[in-house]
Amino acid sequence: MTEKQSKLVKEKKKRNIRTRWEGLGKKKQQRAVVGLSVVLAVGISAGMAVGLTHEKKGYSEKDVVKVTTNVKAYDKALDKVKVDAEVKKVADKKVVVDTGTAEGKKEISLSPASAKAITLVSKVPADNAEAMRNTAKELEVLMQEVVPSMQTAEIRDMANKIPEMKKVQLTGMSILQEYLGMANDLRVTADKLEQGTDEEKGRVPGAIEYVKKRADKLKLFEADYAEAKKQAEKIK
Repeated sequence: MTEKQSKLVKEKKKRNIRTRWEGLGKKKQQRAVVGLSVVLAVGISAGMAVGLTHEKKGYSEKDVVKVTTNVKAYDKALDKVKVDAEVKKVADKKVVVDTGTAEGKKEISLSPASAKAITLVSKVPADNAEAMRNTAKELEVLMQEVVPSMQTAEIRDMANKIPEMKKVQLTGMSILQEYLGMANDLRVTADKLEQGTDEEKGRVPGAIEYVKKRADKLKLFEADYAEAKKQAEKIK
């Protein structure tokens, strides 16, 4: 397959994801989102119970290679997202993150996926319920595009076996959970704007500002993910 043919196949897959999602209907979309939410929550809670208590050190060469391969798979999942020039500019720019720890501040680059999420949320108006729901849908499509590559059988196996890979899994899935959380916040806020009491409607601007601050905090999640990758790359 030529490079051009490969690109065409990838574009077709992305269009199919969006088409299938939009064709589900609102109720089925909600069930799908709930299902993904459970997958993310279970994956993260299981990681806290299993991966962070496993202290084995010293791995086979085969396992080390697999960890390296799976870390690259996570990166590829977050990096392969199609972005426009505006989002690319955000992804290409180095950002300084205050970790709030003894480590202090660090400079990182955002993944294209998170750069897209931040850009989408930054444009949401506080007076347009349809725009809120459309952005929520875009965030859900973004998550659906990324999550399959983070949930392969081999990745789960290596994460359960090697703590450093589990940390990569935890921090990576936490990023996706934020996409879902922001989508849910936007849908709730849209409902309040259209159907809420006068008091609830008056809180909508503050709610939208909160979602935008939440998007900005993706930088911290990305910093945690970058550190987890760094530690995973050191295993022997």
